[in-house]
Amino acid sequence: MKIERLEEPVKVRADFAGGEITPLAFRRRHDTYNVERVNCRWKDRQGEEISYFFSVQVGGDIYEIRLRQTDMTWWVERVILDG
Repeated sequence: MKIERLEEPVKVRADFAGGEITPLAFRRRHDTYNVERVNCRWKDRQGEEISYFFSVQVGGDIYEIRLRQTDMTWWVERVILDG
């Protein structure tokens, strides 16, 4: 298992239904990653900024993605690579 810190902006397709955010897929560089499962979700506040975090499964890899509420931008924070 290898952990890589990425901190890159990404484009995310998400469902905003029932008061809950569910990432469905994200585009990083020229590749699209389909989310197979949301492992967990949490919210964090730093001063006035609120961010929504998601741990998502893509194949054997786990990505941590974040939605910043202040500017509604998505970021991929890190990846845990399988094998």
